[in-house]
Amino acid sequence: MYPHGVEIPPCRQSLESLFRAGLDAADPDRLVRDQRGYLAARMREWGTDRVRIVAAGKAAWRMGEAAEAVFGRAIDHGIGIVPRGTGVPARSEAMDWFEAGHPLPDAAGIRATEAAIALLESAGRGTMVLFLISGGASSLFVAPRAGTTLEEKRRRIEALLKGGAEIGAIHRVRSALSRVKGGEAARIARPAPVCGLILSDVPGDDPEVVGGGPSAL
Repeated sequence: MYPHGVEIPPCRQSLESLFRAGLDAADPDRLVRDQRGYLAARMREWGTDRVRIVAAGKAAWRMGEAAEAVFGRAIDHGIGIVPRGTGVPARSEAMDWFEAGHPLPDAAGIRATEAAIALLESAGRGTMVLFLISGGASSLFVAPRAGTTLEEKRRRIEALLKGGAEIGAIHRVRSALSRVKGGEAARIARPAPVCGLILSDVPGDDPEVVGGGPSAL
């Protein structure tokens, strides 16, 4: 903080301007609301009049709230998963919210993901499934493959984190051990059409990497 009356150097002004522009560009609420027209067009194209939502990540709460504002009563049901300590939002008419472990997955994450899987399995052709994915979803949206335990998955991911593995490698391992990552969640939802809004926290913004790519087919 500069004392009153002291001129702020131009370089600091530029850096602050860039910082604020970055925050604005990544605003979760704005991301969803700005896609209102696109989402409406997809629903018309697919002939859907209902929406089911699966939101997971550190920005899931705000993305979910924005989706409720966009779709209103068209939302059939939704599941949201946020990191423990975030504070589960008050129960809404549209969505059920869960807290789970981050950065390492836990049993609460499995229970929340199982609820999301049930939601996806019962979706029909007349319902669009909307995934709202943000940073942290990889550990929150978790369902180990048959033959893989949660503890085994935790050990492998923890070893990669401690070893300094790059995020793409970590996500590839997570996907290989998961029933929902690598596009598997979107496959579970079939025949319902799927759309994903993804707030990236990884270099390159690869939709197959962000959050483990649950909606990336």
